[in-house]
Amino acid sequence: MFSDQHIQESVLDFWTESIIQRDIYSLPFLFLGVPTGGMRWATVMQEHYGPIPPSEKAGTTFIVEDVVTTGKSLLSFKHSLKLEEHVPILAVATRGTFLQPIHAWVNFRGLQLVE
Repeated sequence: MFSDQHIQESVLDFWTESIIQRDIYSLPFLFLGVPTGGMRWATVMQEHYGPIPPSEKAGTTFIVEDVVTTGKSLLSFKHSLKLEEHVPILAVATRGTFLQPIHAWVNFRGLQLVE
């Protein structure tokens, strides 16, 4: 999915709109990608929003994943970094049974956007 320019632009536009609409997230943003699928997406988002100045702390940290099914790797990644419980999650696609809120570009569970 990442190599398709149209999909990449659509996903990044959706995530940006989702972040802006919430008005609860504070700058500067830090995007951490779940290895390995989320890493490229996180890099592109961080480049879009710019680096965090060395003198500042991240306002909001986001976990970025390409596809979330059970959420096992996502949760393992989050716990390995000792992140707070309610870290916003950005995903390209969701499918399966993971029930935490996700800003997902597409949902293969036949439901509305999980929020």
